[in-house]
Amino acid sequence: IRDFCLSRGLGDVYKRQVLYKVLKDHPSIKQISFNGFRSDLRKPFINIRKKAGGLFFSVNLIPSLDLDSFPIKTLIQSKKSDITRSWLLDSVLEDKYFEIALETLHFVLQQCLGARRAIVMLKIWLYVRDLSVGKGSWNGFLMSMLVTHLYRIGRFSNASPPHHIFRSTLVYLTSGSILSEGIKMSPFTVDERRYSQNIAALHRTVESSSSVAPIDPSDSIVFLDPCRILNFARRVSVQAFSELIHDAKFLLKYLQ
Repeated sequence: IRDFCLSRGLGDVYKRQVLYKVLKDHPSIKQISFNGFRSDLRKPFINIRKKAGGLFFSVNLIPSLDLDSFPIKTLIQSKKSDITRSWLLDSVLEDKYFEIALETLHFVLQQCLGARRAIVMLKIWLYVRDLSVGKGSWNGFLMSMLVTHLYRIGRFSNASPPHHIFRSTLVYLTSGSILSEGIKMSPFTVDERRYSQNIAALHRTVESSSSVAPIDPSDSIVFLDPCRILNFARRVSVQAFSELIHDAKFLLKYLQ
């Protein structure tokens, strides 16, 4: 409860306001603003546009919950009303395992250098085509996790060049399997558990729990994390994903 209040309550809002005021007056920061995570204003984060050596880059400060904030079984098997349970899945689980997802991504990027450039290319494509903004969109984070998934199931190797990874991702997107079957990431590997204490702790917790995967009947797109706890794509709409597939098919024809 303490961690939840710090991350969601008035205390955290006050801290973000203080942080905002401090950063705003810093000489190296060009611009600072508040935005809603995935266009959800209930989940504000700070966007910083910073100057470094004549170049500008953006940094997002996104709050996340501590792993011990809520018991996994309590969250997933909640007998609350549909509205309350939906809020728990959307807000709490998404915050709770955001850092774990990023650590999984970082592990893959350390192993496969080509994946870094491929993800940048994919994010640029999403940005140019205006596919990653707005409610229900398939954003850059989901694209990064998709590349992570494809690496973990052997669709490309550590030696694969960026253009091959880029094309393989587009082929997978347009195959139709995501809409028909969804994505269920494989469990954490031994190397991943050695890489991160958080990943290892979560793996042990899930192994000792009889919890079930939180797939809601209303979920149109399914993209389960390695512990089958969080549906990354729960906020993605069929319409937005269909537009993504349409653009991906057009791009593949152009690349051929």
